[in-house]
Amino acid sequence: MELVREAALIAGQKDLAAAVLDMDWTIEGALVVTGILQRRRIPYVILTTRDELPESLARRGVVIGHSIEEIRFALETRLPARAIAGMDFTVATDHIKWG
Repeated sequence: MELVREAALIAGQKDLAAAVLDMDWTIEGALVVTGILQRRRIPYVILTTRDELPESLARRGVVIGHSIEEIRFALETRLPARAIAGMDFTVATDHIKWG
């Protein structure tokens, strides 16, 4: 629960342009953190290998699997420019094993 508490503090107090959450921890924790992000109107991307998630998790965000192509697409199209400033989407990532 320490990870959830830390994520909730960051989501509630930091000046965030956007958030990227790895959702393979706890559904309850994700509901808390995404609820805070939703109230603050901060866009987010959730990475997960789970097949079923509560609908409320995707209300203001986007839920994707651990495919690098999905991650790149979501980051480039769903997050504000200041959230991805400096990210290099041309770097080869085919050597990375996801999930």
